[in-house]
Amino acid sequence: MYETVYPGELNLRRARRDVNLPVGGNIYPLGIFYISVGLGSPQVDINVALDSGSCTLLVPGKGCDGCTSDIVYDPSASHTSKPIPCPSFHYDCYHCSNGDQCAFSNTYQTCNLTDPSQPCTVTGVMYEDQFNLGGLSDKVAIGTIEFQTKNFEQFYVIDGVIGFACKTSFGLPIPLQALVNAGKVKDMFSVCLDEDLVGGILTLGGADPSLYTGSFSYTPLVYAGGLYAINLQNIGIGPHSTGVQLPQLIVDSGTNILLLPANAFNAMQKIFLTHYASLAHVSGLWNGKCFPLTAAEIAAYPTLSLTFPSGSGGTFQLTMVPSTYLMIKKAGSGLHCLSIDNTGPGGLPIIGDTTMQNYVTLFDRENSQLGFAPVNKQNCKYTPSPTPSMIEVN
Repeated sequence: MYETVYPGELNLRRARRDVNLPVGGNIYPLGIFYISVGLGSPQVDINVALDSGSCTLLVPGKGCDGCTSDIVYDPSASHTSKPIPCPSFHYDCYHCSNGDQCAFSNTYQTCNLTDPSQPCTVTGVMYEDQFNLGGLSDKVAIGTIEFQTKNFEQFYVIDGVIGFACKTSFGLPIPLQALVNAGKVKDMFSVCLDEDLVGGILTLGGADPSLYTGSFSYTPLVYAGGLYAINLQNIGIGPHSTGVQLPQLIVDSGTNILLLPANAFNAMQKIFLTHYASLAHVSGLWNGKCFPLTAAEIAAYPTLSLTFPSGSGGTFQLTMVPSTYLMIKKAGSGLHCLSIDNTGPGGLPIIGDTTMQNYVTLFDRENSQLGFAPVNKQNCKYTPSPTPSMIEVN
């Protein structure tokens, strides 16, 4: 068998690279990880939340009510910007502002660190303009935030978000998909988080072999409204099984901890209080309180295991050591809290950064699967640089 490759396609393949971008942020106290994206002409660089749990690129607009950033995107200052009209046959727009411009009103969960079940909202209008991500550029839909609710704690330092879920936003490709369509990267990306919890590395187009050890374990994607969801078959606590099954567990880089619906949370709590009642402050921790814990007291807690079906048959597990679910939420307090929250009956189940930090997570959109490989802790380091590293695609 052979594959016919046309000259233009060959040139695109030769030009295609994986691109490593520095990721800033932390699990606590910021509660978000972020990257820099360039917008408009002339270009303005804005830090935006790296979010695999949403689909749109939204940034603070000039005069935004509730935004905290001093750096904003002003479409009137960009000679390549144009308003997205409403109504229109060329764009997917369902709400108009001032009768003729496409508008948005987006509500997010897990945005308030004090109460993850509390929603936050941003509203504004849409433009089409240039974006630049790691030296790769194209045109996409950009939402300028005009209003932001004051409870949006994740945006107290970072205003704006770049969504890596879905394929389109307002009828235009999302930034990653635009680069894929132009043949600049493969339809996949991966994330590793620094073990010191001060950033990490985003790889566009694949996974950098220097950032992981061993090989990837893959599980099929079960898309939930365009989001990345996978089938959780069990949660283990040490040698004990909860029997919990969650057929649509969302994997979200924009959520900092593990979130579980009431049935899963209660099943875990029961095992801890039944089989681990002698551990330091176990009852209080599972009832929302925080305590000073020594390293030895933390180490005495059991390792958690999350079981998933393997794409090649059988199952594999992701593990969470005690230090990843017993964390200090407020710097300097010395108080450890349970970093697993109850989203209530029928609530969203979400794997967040506390689970992802031990792995390179590969969002393989091209093959509809999610991959996990043990992170190389020595190489996955936050090193901010104006020049992203480029990796040759084989």
